[in-house]
Amino acid sequence: MAGNRLESAPVQNKRVLMSIDCESILAPDGELIHDVSLRQAQESIELLVDRRATVLLVSSAASGGRALDLSRAAKRLSDLLKQPVDYITDPLGNGRANLESRAGGSICLLENLMSVGGESESKAEKAFANELAALADLYVNDAPGNLHLQRSSLIHLPGLLPGYMGLEFHKFLEHINSLDQLDSRPLVLLLGGNQVERQNRIIRRFLERVQVILLGGATAYTFMKGRALPIGASLVDRQAEVSSFQTIERAELSEAETVFPLDHLAADQFSRKAKPRAFARAAIPDGWFGMDIGPKTVAQYDKILKQAQTVLWYGPMGAIEFDQARKGSEGLAKSLAKHKGRSVVMGQDTVRIVHESGNSNKVSLNACSSAAALAILLKEATPALDALRKADQA
Repeated sequence: MAGNRLESAPVQNKRVLMSIDCESILAPDGELIHDVSLRQAQESIELLVDRRATVLLVSSAASGGRALDLSRAAKRLSDLLKQPVDYITDPLGNGRANLESRAGGSICLLENLMSVGGESESKAEKAFANELAALADLYVNDAPGNLHLQRSSLIHLPGLLPGYMGLEFHKFLEHINSLDQLDSRPLVLLLGGNQVERQNRIIRRFLERVQVILLGGATAYTFMKGRALPIGASLVDRQAEVSSFQTIERAELSEAETVFPLDHLAADQFSRKAKPRAFARAAIPDGWFGMDIGPKTVAQYDKILKQAQTVLWYGPMGAIEFDQARKGSEGLAKSLAKHKGRSVVMGQDTVRIVHESGNSNKVSLNACSSAAALAILLKEATPALDALRKADQA
């Protein structure tokens, strides 16, 4: 574990800059997709407010190279916290006076740092972080979804101000790291979506620990094709076909059980207008597109999940962008809500389906950013986390 804990921070009557994750919850037009990461930051914000700190929330959120509008995130935070969260534009210019006059216990969200300048990975300017640091007395990072990013506020602020790890950040690390503990067995991997090479890496990462691998979505179709199982015209990741075949071979040598869908929802076109049919068998007919797992598969996976001590779910079971292809994923979200062990849900789409089915608060961890979770799991670079560790040791 790394970083000073927020609970020990001397925040009384202090000005606190706190990083939160808005990137994983906003659409490219700034519309709020869901509010999971805002709810996750809520406990840290409320702790600071209760201790009469002035809370200056910051976030850097981009899509396709464009900075996102955070004003809707500010409005949603106001609703969640039941107090005003002011949205401050031009915080280093005309908005600075507003920040300097704020009373203890007040909250504001600064304009997207990607819009202000000096924040992006290509620059990550320390001079920009110095300007931000001048606004506050302490820094808190409660944006675990951004721990893999090299952005100025995330990597420089912990060295410029006393740095602390937020409550959700600590919880995130605790649950991700717990997947390696002995008491995580029996471990079940529930893998879907179309990021098939990522799924291969997860399976290989847990070969010595996993008991059962449950497959759905394009991940299942790619693995099925490698086994010469009929998948019709279903989406596959052609670049991952060979590695998927090799991964399954290795999993079986490690005595991990790989479970393919028993039935499917399929359609003769892959579109929002499609009218899927249920196919009560493992094969998908020629010319048909797999859209979702079927009810027999949901029932079978539910039984297996009940026996697990730990479940790691990454990737939906179907094309959840289409309303008619969500039932499989929704059914498993309900199964996971009843799970008595540890449950870690990874990835924007997976977290979204769990949230929209009303089960966000019934799983152990919702990791909105799969990239951040995978960086920890696969021991990849984590600049923001490394900055907190370094500040802790200074």
